[in-house]
Amino acid sequence: MPRRIPRPKECTLCGRGVVNSFVCRRCGKELRDLLVGAVEEQGQPGIIWYIHRLTETAYRQARMEQASDAHGSTSYVDEDGKACSDGYGLLADHRARKLLGKISVLLARWNADLDPLVGSQRHDSPWVSVVVAGRGSGGLDAVRARRLAANIPALRHHCADIGGLHADLLQYAKDAWKIINRPNDIICGPCPNPVTDKDDPVEHPCGVLLYAEKHAETVQCPKCRAEHEVCVLRENLKHIAHDMLFTGPELLRLMETRLNDKISKSTFYQLISDGRLAYRAINGDGAMQYTYNDVCEAREKPKPVRRFRNASPA
Repeated sequence: MPRRIPRPKECTLCGRGVVNSFVCRRCGKELRDLLVGAVEEQGQPGIIWYIHRLTETAYRQARMEQASDAHGSTSYVDEDGKACSDGYGLLADHRARKLLGKISVLLARWNADLDPLVGSQRHDSPWVSVVVAGRGSGGLDAVRARRLAANIPALRHHCADIGGLHADLLQYAKDAWKIINRPNDIICGPCPNPVTDKDDPVEHPCGVLLYAEKHAETVQCPKCRAEHEVCVLRENLKHIAHDMLFTGPELLRLMETRLNDKISKSTFYQLISDGRLAYRAINGDGAMQYTYNDVCEAREKPKPVRRFRNASPA
């Protein structure tokens, strides 16, 4: 016979009195909100929302990696001191990928723990078998999060370590918020100064990510000590990004946080509505995509003059 787990008399999260469960209903609701979002406008957006936002950040980065390869090698060391592949993390935060992986593992593990309680999940979803190498599990993570949210009562009454799920989701939500809401950082890209290593005499770019003060004209690499003009480094980033495809929200954020060329949302969509900015493609989600170069050209075009048709004589 399976060992019977003793039930506490207090919620393991908040200490409220409980009957035959490990967490109270209020904490169970908080857990559900952490998974799928709160009904209240100012409430927790939920891990599914964070997954979408982190994915936008992480895979915009993947496209920048491909563009970097096309413009030449840009291998460098990331913020953790680890060697990165060409272009990795150039215009987006590599931490988004790492956090997406942690979230995916957490949701998969808890869904496996849920199977003995409510039965194995039927694999009717087309997402279940689609896991792209190096790109997470796509919509499957959202499916798993909704399944956990729908079975909060079973988790409350039968999982003694449900407090760990709550704590992990809360921590991941905080980490995700820091990543997707970074202040207008002043990243200038990787240090291009040619250097050599002890084990490799062939010159290669230093590659350490450089950050400058807000109004600084120059920045010094903390590793090789080379000094660079901020404006030149910024122009290099713009050159890499100028013909890449981005959705409207992606491009607005990219221009503000990476290219130091902020454009207001209202101006961007005004360019679209009056015909100065046309989309180049439509992605798999049906969202229109634009290029940075097209936005720059659209801003230089004169605003079209509206012509009104003369009223017909009575």
